[in-house]
Amino acid sequence: RLEGRNDMAGHGHWGPPTSSIQWCEENYEVTPYIAEFWNSVSSLAFAVGGFLGVWLSFREGFERRFQTLYAGIAGIGIGSALFHGTLLHVSQQADETPMVWSMLAWAYVLFEPDIKRPRMKQYFSWGLALYAAVFSVVHWFLATTTAFQTHFVLLVLFCFVRAQRYVSESKDQRVKQLFRIYYQTILIGSACWLTDLHFCDHMKALPVNPQGHAVWHLFMSINAYTGPCLMQAVRAHQLGWKFSHRTKYGFPYVVRS
Repeated sequence: RLEGRNDMAGHGHWGPPTSSIQWCEENYEVTPYIAEFWNSVSSLAFAVGGFLGVWLSFREGFERRFQTLYAGIAGIGIGSALFHGTLLHVSQQADETPMVWSMLAWAYVLFEPDIKRPRMKQYFSWGLALYAAVFSVVHWFLATTTAFQTHFVLLVLFCFVRAQRYVSESKDQRVKQLFRIYYQTILIGSACWLTDLHFCDHMKALPVNPQGHAVWHLFMSINAYTGPCLMQAVRAHQLGWKFSHRTKYGFPYVVRS
């Protein structure tokens, strides 16, 4: 049985849902071509931040790890839009698999500098790639919602602890400010996610559904963009580069001097 509250909703253009979970938004309420309209559209915020991050990282000459990480974030946005737009099993994989891949890329950015021996760095890269491959296969066949969510939360917490250590050691006040945005968006976004999931009946009883999952997308897209940004400053300091912080159209970024 699908986990969610829209099991009996209309099927729309994409037919009956085959995903393992649905959210509080009514299916095909806005258009017959997009199952969860607001959840789908809000997902594109990840793509915007991700593609912007790729471009800025390339322009400023940061290592390929940052371009890869931001590309993964853009992939989350595209995959999430497909998932919420269709509620099909294959599109759910296109959402959840890049989420784990991106967390592994984030783990590489955070932990690789701690490894001093070149061969161990290589083993670390191969280990993460193998982890990603095994997860992709297992998750495709099992598609267990609770196990995936638990796994993802553990990855987030694991990386959060290392990021916090970098920030506590940094004297850069802008890095500390970006980290506050990073953890605050996690907290607010998670509250929206949990409310949408567990208090759906109450949300639907309101005059207007607040679309908690769509709001979660917006906060977490800010989080996903901000994390690599603050680590670019940390990495520039590690490599002895001169750099400065800039903001354009509300987006912070790091510029090499």
